[in-house]
Amino acid sequence: MNPIDNWHQICRDEDYYVEREGDHHKGPAQARTKDFHCGPEGQGSEFETTNLLRSLVMAMKPKHLLETGCEQAHGTVAMASGCQFNGFGHVTTIDKCALANSKGPSRAHRAGVDKFITFEHMTTQEFVEQYDGPPFDFAFFDCDVPERVTTARAFYDKGLLSNFIMFHDVGVWHPRAVKYIGEINEFAQDLNNHDGLSGIQNTLARGWRMMQVKTIKKSMPIPVEEYS
Repeated sequence: MNPIDNWHQICRDEDYYVEREGDHHKGPAQARTKDFHCGPEGQGSEFETTNLLRSLVMAMKPKHLLETGCEQAHGTVAMASGCQFNGFGHVTTIDKCALANSKGPSRAHRAGVDKFITFEHMTTQEFVEQYDGPPFDFAFFDCDVPERVTTARAFYDKGLLSNFIMFHDVGVWHPRAVKYIGEINEFAQDLNNHDGLSGIQNTLARGWRMMQVKTIKKSMPIPVEEYS
């Protein structure tokens, strides 16, 4: 069965190729964002970041995907499009704001990926407290900046993160970036000290930081024939 790949049509329908992120910022932020694209309203994840998210989903083949902070649903649709291409996987996105409630489902429906998404209209804390499903092997943290690392720790401490983790908005021009990046660095160090990899960071445009929770226990031998 051939994979469904309608991403380019989605991008054309949503005009991702038209607007420049730098057109919606002033000062130092404009210089850091001028080469990046975004939706017409100038909000939400950059087109380059949504492309990256989709490609990572296609390459890593996750089954249980988490997003905190849906808002415009650009990242949500990108991850769901990756699941659609793979033929499996499901995105759970959490956002209590009215904008996510109105734009998220409609944008997903227009893109034809709504069956790959569950919209949870509640706070992340409420979701963590009541969730009893499988761990998420792909997590994109994009909720309110002051809550992002605290939210990630809440999922991690409950054993609900099992592989890939990505934080959005680590661009150094962001007004709350200094404290936020410091919190991410502490979380990354904790992963390094225990069972994770701190990953890489890009500070252009809104920026992102990737890291990973190890999925193979140290005591688990890796068969030699897999690499022969």
